[in-house]
Amino acid sequence: MNYYAQVSSFVISKVQLKVIYDLLSRSPVKSDLTEFLVWCKQACESSTNTKTIMNLEEVGEFYSDLIKSGQLDVQTLPLVGFEFLQQYFISVNENNSNLLRIKKDKPKATTNYSQGSAWKSYFLQKETNEVTVKEDSEPSFKIVINPSKLEKSEMIWTVVLNSQNPEVI
Repeated sequence: MNYYAQVSSFVISKVQLKVIYDLLSRSPVKSDLTEFLVWCKQACESSTNTKTIMNLEEVGEFYSDLIKSGQLDVQTLPLVGFEFLQQYFISVNENNSNLLRIKKDKPKATTNYSQGSAWKSYFLQKETNEVTVKEDSEPSFKIVINPSKLEKSEMIWTVVLNSQNPEVI
């Protein structure tokens, strides 16, 4: 489906997504649903202004409806499912200016030179001790409204409060 969507103007709709979800969520192979969630997340992440396979808003609404109706088992939802819903939650609130992404300055690594002097041979190098700086992969946000007014927060809380998956917890 990814290939077909990439080489055509085909975009997966909410209705088509439901058909695929219904088939895979009833599959006797447990990993089918996880693979489907991975695929949804990757398809939304890889969408660009010029090419969209699935619209994050539409897919997010689809999953939000599944949670509200109780059709999505949030107790056993895999981590990738939660990450996908988190991505949707952030996107909705960022687009509505409820959250502002805070740009982080990258800390600079420090370098110390020991036993280095200008008279050393061209072929000798100075010893350097670099401090490894771990980058935080999680973006930071500033909430600009009352947190209780954030959109889709009930969806996130439903998953968080009902999950029995240690990775999600």
